[in-house]
Amino acid sequence: MKLGVYSLITPDYTIEETAELVAGIGYEGIEWTVDYPNAVWDGKSRWHISTDELEETCRRAREASESNGLTIAGLGTRCDCFDKDCIRRNMEAARLVGAPAIRVMAPRYDGSVHYDELFARARDAYAEVEQMARDAGVRALVELHHGLITPSASAARRLLEGRDPEWVAVMYDPGNMVR
Repeated sequence: MKLGVYSLITPDYTIEETAELVAGIGYEGIEWTVDYPNAVWDGKSRWHISTDELEETCRRAREASESNGLTIAGLGTRCDCFDKDCIRRNMEAARLVGAPAIRVMAPRYDGSVHYDELFARARDAYAEVEQMARDAGVRALVELHHGLITPSASAARRLLEGRDPEWVAVMYDPGNMVR
């Protein structure tokens, strides 16, 4: 097992600074943040990997990771399971940077659509996500997260029942589960 950092926690650092900091603290891996347009904390950061500048930011993230001895665990994206264009772009980013997986979020639950209907639509969407992952050679991860239809391991298990875990799996996130 390797311990790593999600680059979301370093919004004020460039790609290179983040990799150097993470390795310097003693971590062995990193999950790079991709396209968080509404979460610019310092007023200027574009986060680490931008699909607007895909090839350039992926090259920099890969080089910074390699030069600091970091394994790239995956890409933290804001794609939800219904946004196929976002998923395709981020699977391409994963290929370019050498990441084995991307996050593909389950839908938010806000009560505007009955839970059972939203859950059934999401199950159908993850069947498509599984095929996209297989075609791209990049695993799609469902995060256990408050506010989504997958706040628990049991909900995620039900959502992905019948899916091939080689291509669609669950990302354990105890911090967001208890929130």
